[in-house]
Amino acid sequence: MSKKVALVVGATGIIGSYILEHISQLEDWDAIGIARTIPDQHPERYVSMDLLNEVDIQEKLREIPEVTHIFYAAYQNFPALSKELIEVNTSMLEHVVNAVEEKSGSLQRVILMQGAKVYGSHLGKFKTPAKESAPRHLPPNFYYNQEDFLRTHQKGKG
Repeated sequence: MSKKVALVVGATGIIGSYILEHISQLEDWDAIGIARTIPDQHPERYVSMDLLNEVDIQEKLREIPEVTHIFYAAYQNFPALSKELIEVNTSMLEHVVNAVEEKSGSLQRVILMQGAKVYGSHLGKFKTPAKESAPRHLPPNFYYNQEDFLRTHQKGKG
């Protein structure tokens, strides 16, 4: 059985670092962390790339084995409801998914990690317990754009 290859995008953040650490300990997985800055601890696990630069992503992916899973936890902070927040965070996801698909015929799954902002925590009080099945709060919310991209992009694919 061949190993699964995880690309953990946003691997130096709170969520991404735990995902990378966990997957790195599994025997049937190889894990590669994507970050802007390579940390001093376990630098061999990381590749630095600019998620807003499609050429940089494509060049760096040439050095990476066939990716089977993307664990996406990257985030760039801007003012909470700004157009730039939505455009930048959606574009980064789109660039990574498109580049991996272009390079690899092995992609099986994209896991989008989301925070409490998906429930509207950045707007004030929200219904708890928060549930994924709850209706979306009034937009804008970059998580909605990311979800919509993935739902549309996966149509007709395994």
